[in-house]
Amino acid sequence: MQTRGSISVIEVDSPPVNALSRDVRAGVSSAVVAANEDPDVVALVITCAGRTWMAGADIKEFGGPPLEPTFTRMIGVLDGSVKPIVAAVHGTALGGGLELALACHHRVAATGTVLGSPEIKLGLLPGAGGTQRLPRLIGPVAALDLILTARNVAADEALALGLVDAVVPSDELRRAAIATALEVAASGQPVRRVRDLSERIAPDAVPADLFTEARMNLSRSTPDLLAPQYCIRCVEAAVTMPFDDGVALERELFYELVDTSQSRALRHVFAAERRVKRPPGESASARDVQAVGVVGAGTMGSGIAMALADAGYRVHLVDSDRGALERSDTSAAARYQRMVGRGELSEAAARARRDSIGRSEELVSLRACDVVIEAVVERSDVKKALLRQVDEVLGADAIIASNTSTLDLDDLASVIGDPSRVIGLHFFSPAHIMTLVEVVRGRHTSPDALATALDMCRRMNKTGVVVGVCPGFVGNRMLLRRTAAADALLLQGAMPWEIDAALVSFGFKMGPYQMSDLIGLDVLWNRETTSSATIREVLCEQGRFGQKAGAGFYDYAESRRGAPSEQVADIVRGFARRSGQTQRAFGPDEIVDRLMAALVNEGAKLLDEGIATRGSDIDVVWVHGYGFPRHRGGPMFFADERGLDRMLASVEELGIPEQEPAPLLTRLVSEGGRLATYEPGVPSSG
Repeated sequence: MQTRGSISVIEVDSPPVNALSRDVRAGVSSAVVAANEDPDVVALVITCAGRTWMAGADIKEFGGPPLEPTFTRMIGVLDGSVKPIVAAVHGTALGGGLELALACHHRVAATGTVLGSPEIKLGLLPGAGGTQRLPRLIGPVAALDLILTARNVAADEALALGLVDAVVPSDELRRAAIATALEVAASGQPVRRVRDLSERIAPDAVPADLFTEARMNLSRSTPDLLAPQYCIRCVEAAVTMPFDDGVALERELFYELVDTSQSRALRHVFAAERRVKRPPGESASARDVQAVGVVGAGTMGSGIAMALADAGYRVHLVDSDRGALERSDTSAAARYQRMVGRGELSEAAARARRDSIGRSEELVSLRACDVVIEAVVERSDVKKALLRQVDEVLGADAIIASNTSTLDLDDLASVIGDPSRVIGLHFFSPAHIMTLVEVVRGRHTSPDALATALDMCRRMNKTGVVVGVCPGFVGNRMLLRRTAAADALLLQGAMPWEIDAALVSFGFKMGPYQMSDLIGLDVLWNRETTSSATIREVLCEQGRFGQKAGAGFYDYAESRRGAPSEQVADIVRGFARRSGQTQRAFGPDEIVDRLMAALVNEGAKLLDEGIATRGSDIDVVWVHGYGFPRHRGGPMFFADERGLDRMLASVEELGIPEQEPAPLLTRLVSEGGRLATYEPGVPSSG
């Protein structure tokens, strides 16, 4: 704390992000108390050193014993100051950081500052008065929008909303905040506490149907999520209750949410997404990549090229088929024009992105690339032939990446003179939209190639997860086991629509048979070799290829949603009779347990084999690549919450020879360990 004339300047300097740790809370609280007791001080300014305003509360403290001074106690110290406090905000003011700024009496923001309330992403609500102060400051309509969408607002929008009182250039922030403090103190007016504001929450300022409509919207979009419902209750309380009563309700509901499985799951995913960026034992630096080549202008290659262009790379897209290149260009142009129409890009930016993708029929155009990604047909012989040619064209230091989803990366790398520069980048389709990339580390992949691949993922705003080499890697290998478990359930008495309905109720957008109909049952079907050996083969033999044919596992008439098919039910029952299995009814919970058990058991095997590095990495793969409901935390976290003993019992009930219980799963059940936190050499209990 320093005194500038009659102004006490409290500066927080706690690198790297000025997190609201116990020491920071204690320091700010004591400095505010000291300034209030100093007769020479007329006002206070709180500012931060470094690149940002104070970060939010540490989620690691949630669920544990309170550490004094608690965040709410510190907020009370600020709110109770008899001398005006000005927050000089820069960088980001999110979550608890924003609530701290709201507890100050005035806010001056630097240009480029971003403000927001992201708590709902963690299954929580702003729990330090945020749901009560925001409506009083910017009105309940805007407050609901910020809290329920968790969107960030830039400084100019914050000024227009009334969230901040002024926006100034960064190099003038401290001077402007001190000037504001002097001006407020000189006015002789009482301290302007946000808690005392009432104009924005007056009855005539609040739309009559605001909260009813908000609840109706939630019932359609996220009916199973608790945090949004609780947020609406709190903002409604800000309008209908005295401030202290509203804060009491907010705290009660906050602690209820902290204890829910939903919030634990969302906090787990939040932490896992950050952890996955730091593979254990890796410390190499990423290379400087400017130009990236993509070979193959089909759907996948074109999507990868657009993702790279969006990230600011110079892209060289190569395909021997001129028509494919032209279709790729047309598709990119249409996408960028749609983005212009939605206000996401300017015409100039759209043109620049399109122009950043060069197209050629000749591999020699890749010569200047730092990285080349092959995205051709999923055949080992085709990929190997191409990789040999790419190896001859590229400079000795360039990284060569394969987009293979199933093939042996080490086998592909064997045709390269220096296999240490080969890595797998398994994008998910559509590549310019899906956020997951499985970063496949081969036997010889160098640390700097791995670091470069992860850095490219980050720059493309994608989540790169390091995995080892095996058929299907992590995601598809687990998916194959779930598909087998679902097909086994068909023979045991469950119908396709019952299985799909159970998974949709669980939180997936689609079940496996709905997805099969969408993709097309004939994708891997061969009319010449079909033998009626599986339900899928019989459906294809009858022309039931899925949605495109008007029939698949479901009947499609006027609706693309599909309806249960008696014809399919007869086919399923016929296969069941011939299998000799006894059929019975299955409830949704039992269906979910069986399918989750297949996923979890294979995940445990992947951990045992070292293909997956951490249990939480598997959760990230499934949340980002396969639509696993985020509020369930991923398959490994879900298994821990459900009970590993229950999962093990479900694995044993599968009765599938290839899906015998994983040794790791059996061991963790006996030890009381957890899968989501499992990492070789690190205790997994707790």
